[in-house]
Amino acid sequence: LRVRGRFARRDSTAALAEVAAHEIALARRAAEAGDAAASAAVTPEDIDHCTSVAMRFIHAPKAPKNAVELAVDFCAQNRKAKDRSHVCPHFLESVMASLHDQPEDSTLTAESFCQITEARMIEARGATRVPHIGSGPLMHFEIADSCAAMVTRAMAPERTLPQEKVGDFWYLTCLNQDCAHYLPSRTKWCDVDRAPTHSAWVCDSARRFAKQHAKERGPELNATDLCGLYGDFVKDLGIDVEAYEHVMHADTSRRVPLPDEATGALVSSQLLNDAGLRDLQDGSNTLVVPVGAPEQQARSGERRGSVSCMASVFIGMVATVVSSILF
Repeated sequence: LRVRGRFARRDSTAALAEVAAHEIALARRAAEAGDAAASAAVTPEDIDHCTSVAMRFIHAPKAPKNAVELAVDFCAQNRKAKDRSHVCPHFLESVMASLHDQPEDSTLTAESFCQITEARMIEARGATRVPHIGSGPLMHFEIADSCAAMVTRAMAPERTLPQEKVGDFWYLTCLNQDCAHYLPSRTKWCDVDRAPTHSAWVCDSARRFAKQHAKERGPELNATDLCGLYGDFVKDLGIDVEAYEHVMHADTSRRVPLPDEATGALVSSQLLNDAGLRDLQDGSNTLVVPVGAPEQQARSGERRGSVSCMASVFIGMVATVVSSILF
């Protein structure tokens, strides 16, 4: 009887897990409708303008990883030091997040790069519309009183969550939308029927942010901590969007926060060094084209630019040796 009981409990647990997995899949499918809606909302004008900029650094089909590197190098090499240090790191985050789910063996042209990133920047606005959490635009998002109550019900009977479970918690909460304050296995009664407020990409971005930053709030997080963490996610996402719009659409960067002077100088120098190093290591000799440079002149000077860069390094080394001998 004890053996039979164990098998019965195992079957029951497996059945519950199967039901939960099915309901999560349904929730994800609903959220993915938000992905499609965002893609449809991108205008041809946005794609055209973005593509005209992306063609400056994507000259041929590139793997997603290479496209990210070329994009941040373009930012670093076309910004003044002060602008570079606070815009480019967030621009990098926006592009990395946009291309996060692209297969490693896929390739991106300038146009396909923009079709993805432009849609993701529209989807990002949906982070402010997850029900029961807060309100306001990305850069001025405020947590509502209803958030703590919703999170408390979702955690019941527990009063806190260990930091390693926080990412999955926000992923499920985000996916289940209006019924988010109940576990998937408790939402069979939920019959809310309306267009999705946000996309599955937003939920996955929230999961990755929470997983990375939960430790900053301690080993155990209560409802207030969890709501505050989501608020941090939305504001950080907003800064990334602002940085993207500044680089790809020449919008103002005044809403992107400035780092302190020492940190800014270090970040600026590191970005330029990384860009220069990749130029030297790139066997294809395809340098980033500065804004305003004629396309033909840039292409004809690609190999010459790489050689002259190496020559500059060599001359610098010689000058150092000579200086040490003379002085």
